[in-house]
Amino acid sequence: MDRTRLAAFATCLATSLEPFFSRFSQRTPANVFADLTALLWEVFANSESQLKARTILESVSAMPLAGEDDSNNPDFEAMRALSTVAYAAQVWVHKEPVHPAIWAMYSVQSIAQDLGYVLRDGALFSDVLGLAHPEESEGSAR
Repeated sequence: MDRTRLAAFATCLATSLEPFFSRFSQRTPANVFADLTALLWEVFANSESQLKARTILESVSAMPLAGEDDSNNPDFEAMRALSTVAYAAQVWVHKEPVHPAIWAMYSVQSIAQDLGYVLRDGALFSDVLGLAHPEESEGSAR
């Protein structure tokens, strides 16, 4: 698969985590994640794609929560989502672009597995992401 398609795959994965980031980020405004993913999409139209991707990587690294390592802190969960943005940007600059694309996939998979564990444990969607549970939403099949 070529670099552009791998980047599109990884960018889609990163973009999907915006609600997760918004829910858990305490030190970084929620709109920052949306701004970063918008920049990722702009890389596709940019002839200086590697330079733009490096700028995104520098922005992610400079964020206060980039070094968060306390898994009891909600910012740790936001950092996990933010790392997927970094992986998507790395697709443009890494010698083997398939590697960061796979890392992005594993990152999303890990977050999804953790959410599944929490939800199986009795937490409601509204408690975790501020979303209505599918069975509680209007018009859902039971």
